[in-house]
Amino acid sequence: MRDEEKNGEKGLVPARVKRRVIKDYVDVPRTSGPREEEIDPYTYLQVIWKHRKIGFLFFSVVLITAIVVSFITKPMYYAQSTVEIALERPKVVAFEEVVEVNTQDPEFFNTQRDLIKSRSMAEAVLSKFNLWEHPEFYTFQPNLNPISIAFSYAMRFARAVVNPIKLALTSSETGVAGGSGVDEIDWERKRKDGIIDVFLSRVRVVPSQDSRIIYIGFEAYSPSFAAKMANAIADTFVEWSLDRRLEATRNAREFLERQIEEVKADLERSEQALHRFEVENNIVSLDRNMNLVYRQLEELNSSLARTTAERTAKESLYKSIESGDPSTLIEVIEDPLIRELKSEYNRLLVEYSNLSAVFKPEYPPLKQLQAKISGIRNRINEETKKKILALRSDYQQTILKEEGLKKRLEEQEKLAMALNEKSIQYRILEREVESNKSVYESLLQRLKETDVTGGIKSNPIQVLDHAAVPLTPFKPNIPRNVLLAFLVGLIGAVGIAFVREFFDRSIKTPEEITEKMNLPVLGAIVKLSGSSKKRVGSSARLYVAEPGSPFSEAIRTIRTSIVMSSESGDSLCSVLVTSCWPTEGKSTLASNLALSLAFGPNRVLLLEADLRHPSLGRAFGIDRNEPGLSNFLLADAEIEDIIHFTDTPQLFFIPAGSIISSSPSELLQAEKMKRLLDSLKEDFDYVIVDSPPTIGLSDSLVLSKLTDATVLVVSSGITMQRDIVHAVKQLSNVGARLLGVVVNRLDSKHENYYYRYNYYRNSA
Repeated sequence: MRDEEKNGEKGLVPARVKRRVIKDYVDVPRTSGPREEEIDPYTYLQVIWKHRKIGFLFFSVVLITAIVVSFITKPMYYAQSTVEIALERPKVVAFEEVVEVNTQDPEFFNTQRDLIKSRSMAEAVLSKFNLWEHPEFYTFQPNLNPISIAFSYAMRFARAVVNPIKLALTSSETGVAGGSGVDEIDWERKRKDGIIDVFLSRVRVVPSQDSRIIYIGFEAYSPSFAAKMANAIADTFVEWSLDRRLEATRNAREFLERQIEEVKADLERSEQALHRFEVENNIVSLDRNMNLVYRQLEELNSSLARTTAERTAKESLYKSIESGDPSTLIEVIEDPLIRELKSEYNRLLVEYSNLSAVFKPEYPPLKQLQAKISGIRNRINEETKKKILALRSDYQQTILKEEGLKKRLEEQEKLAMALNEKSIQYRILEREVESNKSVYESLLQRLKETDVTGGIKSNPIQVLDHAAVPLTPFKPNIPRNVLLAFLVGLIGAVGIAFVREFFDRSIKTPEEITEKMNLPVLGAIVKLSGSSKKRVGSSARLYVAEPGSPFSEAIRTIRTSIVMSSESGDSLCSVLVTSCWPTEGKSTLASNLALSLAFGPNRVLLLEADLRHPSLGRAFGIDRNEPGLSNFLLADAEIEDIIHFTDTPQLFFIPAGSIISSSPSELLQAEKMKRLLDSLKEDFDYVIVDSPPTIGLSDSLVLSKLTDATVLVVSSGITMQRDIVHAVKQLSNVGARLLGVVVNRLDSKHENYYYRYNYYRNSA
């Protein structure tokens, strides 16, 4: 057995597990920054493989449903006729028709498509060919599987029986025979509406993208009927289009005739009113008088505008003279005499400056020169004053001229207004006569054109090709349906797998515990196969029954981690094995861990402290009535009485006991329990304690304070991350020492565990 342990531990011992307290693992921020994870395609394949069963079920249902529906659906045939919409029609006459069709309008083709699929068109075709009772348009026809056919015939029979009874009851209530006539009409209308709906659901209208062609198709269960309906729709559409144009022409003629009579009467009345006005006002040459008055008015307006502009300019100049230095005005500066005097003045100043630089002021030529300069300066001032007086006088004359023009303009405007009043009344009457005459002549001309165009039966819409009888069914398209179902099923299956994986918050691998929760992992136990459970019977002694199995090798790895923790200098004699929830494998781990420790020089005791649901006694052949832990704590049983021998020489077992306690947690808190564990640690090398789950119960929290270390068991794919965090926090609150986590029921197909699982299985 020692050789077996050496061979099993060789190459499989994990890294040295250091002593840690739970607070080191809970709520500790990561020191390393976020790392960018690489996308591993193999991870996606694992997700799909994990959910393969439900994915395959969805895929199979979709594919089988598509195949079954495709084969039980009655074949339908599709026939198609071709209609051409000409760009131009024969131009028989030069004038426009009543209804002018603009076939170049981008919306024209969409309009024609909607007209073909309109309910009016469908009703016209059904009535023209008397198809209201045709079996193709029964509402039960599209679903021709046996169940639908039987149900449809049953409904028809029920209506045939119920309708006469309903009619009789309604007649008796109203006291009038045929009192349900309105209901019968409504029922007939609904029946026809249903047939029209079925008919339109079979029609297909497809405008060509690069030509002036419209394809009209029809689906039917009979190939000949499909061709007949496609041609019927095309022919009816052409006839309907022409009838609409002719009907519009007839309506236009009737409208024009009514309008001509009304306009003719209006024309006669307006001519009489104009003649009376001419006689009463003695109007002979109104236009000549108006032209003379308006010409004079325009001349006065022009003169006044020029004078006003002139006055405005001179007023601005006048204000400049009053408010500033007159010598700086442009009119003064540009005066020829003043400009000549200033030039002479400047020349003398220059000459005086040159002589004064050489001679003194008393020099006679300088005095003479200074006298000339003074004389010229005086002349400049006098001429400037004369110029300013002239500008002021001119401004006053302009004001007087403007006022005179305003008076004349006012008198002329009064004369024009008096004459204009008569002109306005005359023009109104004259325009009314001209307008009525123009409308009357236009209506007469349009009536003649309408008579001509009404006889021309040209139509831009023509049937180009009639539909031929189809030889092969249009649908169901079995290959296409199967391919589509295959793709939908495949995509849906993959989608379901990833959706389930996204909402799954359970722990699946040891790496998730290490990376996401910063907790140490002591080992991982693969999920037991069904054959192993059948051979062994109880998984509590699987280590002994199959020592070479992957399960046993995982137990050795966990044992090695625990042993190496004790070799690091810390006291590690009693180990508590607990879990978050029941059925996660804590009792199985505790039992097999105790068995693995007992294969050697160590004396090991397995203590079943789960007083609520004990399960290990049967695995070791201990009867439920045998004394155990509860007998020791509640009765006077001695330690020697509750320790039982097992098949393994170095392993001893204390069962839960035969006494059932109503409050196990209080029982485990007793001082007697502490003394028991202290005594057991003195007599045994290792004490493995199997305790109840942590969440919801306080038993394991009480025991964790009495033991040297705690091992937490989680179930892969079942235990949630939040449950692990909650359990660890509870243990931390009571000061328990957590050695690490054991991942149970790990999928052997997950990552490299698949290789390890097969390696040990083959070696066994």
